[in-house]
Amino acid sequence: KAVQIEIQHLYLEAMTIARDKRSIIEHGFRLHFIRNFNAAVRGEQSKHNSSNDDADSEFGLVAPDELEESIAIQEMSAKLKGNCREGLFGLDKRMGVLLHDPDLESHKNPLGSDVLANAFLEACRETEASLKVRLLFVTMWDKHMQNGAVSMYQEVNQYLVEKGILPKIKREIKRQGMSQAVEIMAAAVEAMAVSEDEGELFSTMQHLMSAAMARGTLPGMAQGAYAMQGVPGMPVGGMAQGSVIGGVPGGMPGGMAGGAPGMAAGMLLAHNPIVLTQLTQLQHGDAGVLGAGVAVDAAGLVAGNVSILRDLKHTELGASLGSVDAMTIDIVAMLFDFIFEDKQVPDPIKALMGRLQIPVLKAAMLDQAFFSKKSHPTRRLLNIVAEAAIGWDETIGHESPLYRKVEGIVQRILDEFEDNLVVFERALDDFERFLEEQERATDALVEVSVEMIETREREQIKTEDAQNAAEEAVRARAADIEVSDTVRLFLCQEWIKPLRAAYQLGGAESSAWLEAVGLMDDLIWSVRPKLSRESRQYMVKTLPALLRRLQEGMTKAEISQEARDQFMSQLVKCHAAAVKAGFNPSAEPQPMPEDAWKAAVLARQAMQKQDAAESAVVLPFVRPESATDRREVKLEIIKSNADDAKLEVEEITIGSVGWMDQADIDEQSDSLMPIATTSDLEVVDEVEAKHLVDELKPGVWVEFSHQGEDRLQAKLKWISPLKNAYLFTDRQGKRAATMPHDKLEAAFRIGSVRIIDDLPLLDRAVDNVIESLKQAAA
Repeated sequence: KAVQIEIQHLYLEAMTIARDKRSIIEHGFRLHFIRNFNAAVRGEQSKHNSSNDDADSEFGLVAPDELEESIAIQEMSAKLKGNCREGLFGLDKRMGVLLHDPDLESHKNPLGSDVLANAFLEACRETEASLKVRLLFVTMWDKHMQNGAVSMYQEVNQYLVEKGILPKIKREIKRQGMSQAVEIMAAAVEAMAVSEDEGELFSTMQHLMSAAMARGTLPGMAQGAYAMQGVPGMPVGGMAQGSVIGGVPGGMPGGMAGGAPGMAAGMLLAHNPIVLTQLTQLQHGDAGVLGAGVAVDAAGLVAGNVSILRDLKHTELGASLGSVDAMTIDIVAMLFDFIFEDKQVPDPIKALMGRLQIPVLKAAMLDQAFFSKKSHPTRRLLNIVAEAAIGWDETIGHESPLYRKVEGIVQRILDEFEDNLVVFERALDDFERFLEEQERATDALVEVSVEMIETREREQIKTEDAQNAAEEAVRARAADIEVSDTVRLFLCQEWIKPLRAAYQLGGAESSAWLEAVGLMDDLIWSVRPKLSRESRQYMVKTLPALLRRLQEGMTKAEISQEARDQFMSQLVKCHAAAVKAGFNPSAEPQPMPEDAWKAAVLARQAMQKQDAAESAVVLPFVRPESATDRREVKLEIIKSNADDAKLEVEEITIGSVGWMDQADIDEQSDSLMPIATTSDLEVVDEVEAKHLVDELKPGVWVEFSHQGEDRLQAKLKWISPLKNAYLFTDRQGKRAATMPHDKLEAAFRIGSVRIIDDLPLLDRAVDNVIESLKQAAA
């Protein structure tokens, strides 16, 4: 009721705007029509006036409102073309003469339906009405303006004829020396171009099939029920009532003997009601309708693991087929050929889908939009079943909830479907509710996994911040070339640990951090040359306390006893050298004026900076993760433990990289090693791998591969905003997998992970059929 009230309000609003802003719409239409007309004459193309293919490829790049308007323009233009087919056919030819383009395509016609549709929508946009109201305006146009458009195109054609522009248009394409088969092929190809331009995909398939038959190259089938002796493409025993071949009623090649190529896009469905009844009986298990001694594999139909559709043409049922029905059988059979060969759908699920061959054939016979309309309920059901099979655990087999659900839906369709496609819609709704329940099961694992990953990443960030602070504190002191190598190595590899721990515990203002930094400063001072008596005396006085503090610090930092003993023995030598430097008479400092002393200090600091830059002191810091770990590509598998509600985390290595990152280069060398991978995996370069990972969005399915383990198909559910960790889950919600951004890039590089093609199964199947027919017709 609420929806009806909303619709009533929209209609009232639309009528009010149409009345109050009529002059704006009329003026805008004239203005935009003239502008679009002139643009088309100049060979330019308006922003909405593009081919269907171009529009389809860009739908994912536009806003939803623009997408709906673009679809409305296409549908409005298609209806105009359908109602004004004859007038537009003549006008395309005559405008082609005027524009010196005899092969002018209909969407480039300055007076074509695209120009009218664009001008009207642009005029409606100037009323500043909402999108829903503008779409209602389109509905009003379709209701009230179609007949006016037909008359307009008739008058324009008549005017051009009176001016001597193509008074007669030759429709036949027969040329001297052409065989009858070649005539049919040429007619089919010409009609095909018209049907493709007008978006009639089923007509396109029919024409391609006619052209392939004319060449004798029809893929995967014999000429069968629509091959008459001597004339490829004609049905046995003559034409069935209302049948269509080559785009023209009665079976004449499109464009020949009075037929019009424009008829192609309006092909009629010529199925015999008796055929549908017999197919329904066969669907219910009555193989007797096929006649005695039939070659159809009835057991295979029940099992769903073989294609049986083409065999129907060689039965008693096939004798009553019209040409369109016969072609429909072959096209649907080609679709199922693709389904049976598809590698993404597991065989048990394929078998269930194969049991739907007869219902899908009937759906295609009843509604040819099945081939072109991606939202068709039959197509959507097949697509969603195939998508749900991705990541299915085949080890569970027929006891799997997914398998049992699909099996139940298939049986319901077999039992209930006769000629009402609502059966598919209800099955689709039921299956989508089932998948939503399955999704909720995975959400529980995702929730606890996200909490675990975020906690770990926060700790990683704290560790990285602490490491950076510790390295900066050491770098500011150990980069001085006067610091001995012994002390420098100790600070970078051992003392960095208590510095990192102190910062992570309390930050740069904590007493532990200040104590660790102060001890480091005192240690560095203790090994510098003691050139004055006072400095030597101060060292003797403070050295015992320094050594005691140093021992305590190393104990807290859990530095190994061996490393401590080795450092302390080297430190004794450093202290002795520092004291000994003070007994060199030439080294005793002489008093100097304060200004001279300051100038000497500044000069010494500048020299130290220059020497440091030239010497490029290497600071061999030790980081929490080793270089070996960085080169291993690891995947963490997360499982929930039902007994204690804890997560089980298992880390597996799915490969290793042979290159070194910048940290490795700093520590080792500039050389790069080749990628370590196996020959059966598809590797990509660094740029492509980065692009693949950056473009990943939640909902994408991937497959992880590693030797000695089953492949893991998982769906991307979440990307961490903290450190870009990627979380995947399997179909059942029993396992999750996580991997950081850099390791995922590495996995793509060595081929240990790939993106599973997300194009719907029937979309891929239809594209494959069209491509096969095009190659056969070429």
